Amino acid sequence: MSSGGKLGKDTDDDSVSLRELLTKKKPRILTFAKKGKIIPEVETATPSELSDVAGKEGTEIPFTLSKFDFDFKEKNAKGEEVEEFLIERPSTLKDEGNKEKAEIEESPPTKSTVVSSKGKGSKKKKEATSDKNEVSIDVQDDVFNLKSIKIDLTDFEALDTYACKVIPKHNVQKLVKELLLFATSDLEKIRVLWIWICCHIEYDVKGYHSKNLKHDGPTDVLKTGKAVCAGYSGLFCEMCSFAGIECTTIEGYSKGYNYEIGKRFSGEPDHAWNAVFMDGRWHLLDSTWGAGHVNETCTKFTFKYVEFYFFTHPTLFINNHFPTDEKWQLVSPKISLRVFENMVFRTGEFYDIGLTYIHPDVQVVSTVNGRVIINVEGQYPTYFIFNLDGKKDCAILTITKYGMKLEVLPEKTGEFKLKIYAKLWDTKEEMFSFICAYLIKCDFIDENFRLPKAFHNPLGPSWITENKGLLRPTHPEPIIYCEDGKCRIRFMLSKDLSFTSRLSCDEVKLSDEAMRNHIFKTQHGNSIEFQVHLPTAGLYVFAIFAKGKSNHSPTHEHVCEYLISCRNRNVHWPGFPKIFSSWTEGCELIEPLSGILPHSQMVTFKLKIPHVRKVHVHGKTACPLTLSKEGYWEGRCSTQEAKYLSIGVSDKMFDTKFTFALQYEIADK
Repeated sequence: MSSGGKLGKDTDDDSVSLRELLTKKKPRILTFAKKGKIIPEVETATPSELSDVAGKEGTEIPFTLSKFDFDFKEKNAKGEEVEEFLIERPSTLKDEGNKEKAEIEESPPTKSTVVSSKGKGSKKKKEATSDKNEVSIDVQDDVFNLKSIKIDLTDFEALDTYACKVIPKHNVQKLVKELLLFATSDLEKIRVLWIWICCHIEYDVKGYHSKNLKHDGPTDVLKTGKAVCAGYSGLFCEMCSFAGIECTTIEGYSKGYNYEIGKRFSGEPDHAWNAVFMDGRWHLLDSTWGAGHVNETCTKFTFKYVEFYFFTHPTLFINNHFPTDEKWQLVSPKISLRVFENMVFRTGEFYDIGLTYIHPDVQVVSTVNGRVIINVEGQYPTYFIFNLDGKKDCAILTITKYGMKLEVLPEKTGEFKLKIYAKLWDTKEEMFSFICAYLIKCDFIDENFRLPKAFHNPLGPSWITENKGLLRPTHPEPIIYCEDGKCRIRFMLSKDLSFTSRLSCDEVKLSDEAMRNHIFKTQHGNSIEFQVHLPTAGLYVFAIFAKGKSNHSPTHEHVCEYLISCRNRNVHWPGFPKIFSSWTEGCELIEPLSGILPHSQMVTFKLKIPHVRKVHVHGKTACPLTLSKEGYWEGRCSTQEAKYLSIGVSDKMFDTKFTFALQYEIADK
């Protein structure tokens, strides 16, 4: 094989080390979301009925896995061409009354690479027999987590911490003896060996680039503390032999640190990993990728433990590990290399942070009408970022409850690499983890919809805006379409906030102050409303900023952002009236909304200004307004012979001094 295997993608971050992870943070129990795509569905028998027949010769457990990662036609196990490829367990049923039976799947036999399980000290290799590879299938597998067996990671907390603290030695047998002091079951033995390697063996970046410098032998790896994939897998096999665990090294193709999206595999295998035999079946693991990652040039290694690669369920492992010997896929029916190449590229971090679903499920995607939509879902609130060939302003990112929607709109035709990163909302880590990638092919640009030059993702309301105090939005989508050029955006508030906002458009050449006049804010009690009247057609960015009222800082925090689209070329709305300091929270304007009033006409005024005793409209002469039973100040005033009409208020009944709240401009004749 080539000089070493490929590691998981790097995010160029200073990630927490495994030692820190195990001593400071409890391992996360990984579970599938209910809407996940890979939960087995038992079709014809109850779990108890399946348990009764599991393991009986000539029976087969009838459950399947749902849609898996690609949307093109493929032949199923019967040779039939189907619309969507399915990864499923064998389903040949033998009738015996009303009882369902299943033929136990035969795991691949091994030859000289399999280590005997006779005794902890035995290193004698033997050929695995077919009897040892006749295994039963636990129908509960992967309902609870991403593993090939049900595992509660909290059970390993003390053992994991111990493994990390065991000092490296130059003798494999002595090291294994010390590691197994507190391991009783085969699973605990495998776990403690795996954790020790992930915690102590560094990827050999120099050895990857030079065969003369790489360290492959177990003793050599222990001495240097470095290895490429062959060294990781070889050391693990050697340690398993002293622990009495049957283990094999598997070679194949991988989608690792420098994997090019759309690549076709050929020639020598580029990676090596392991399988262990326990409780009558084989289980997959990859200590190379479990230990951490390298950067894209493979010149720097960073320890970052990835739980996903320990006892990974085969239907997930096959996403980025393709064995040259297909029997080590451990799935049925087997998938072809072509199918493997077309699977969407996901890293172990995708699953480690609780993500379970992604669409499209092929990695090379063509635009439709100039755009591609990517959906990701998981189990926990998650932050996402992305880049398209390094650019971050060529897509609309919308955060959903446990995932995201990404609408990609390339600025030009061609092929582009899309990389998506994520992190959990409650994590203490500052850096995002790389989770998946696509190759976007674009042959058409929608000239009628060009993203603005200056906007900030994510767009639209989400759990992020809810956490900042904005609830129950009137517009839940990121884009507001208004053919009349007017819209009202309202939120309920869970926090005591003050607001400011900003409106911008690449096609409109108005000053920031003039654009602010096209937004009118009304805040009353636990609600906030923004009225927007667009000056002309176009695609606008509307950004909302807020801060706590007790916060004396002049800076407001960005809390939400929308795109407002209007294609009606007949739209030409004037701005709202100018606002002064007397227009405070609780004030409400009913009419007139236009900041420019017609010349020489009588205009009706209706507005609410609480806690004042008098309201006058000041033009050529003062026109008093009357307070109605509903609490509105109402009246009519002439615009004749005036350049401006100003709303003045006073909190004293007999005071002749007024402060301005609003000001209107009078149009020319």
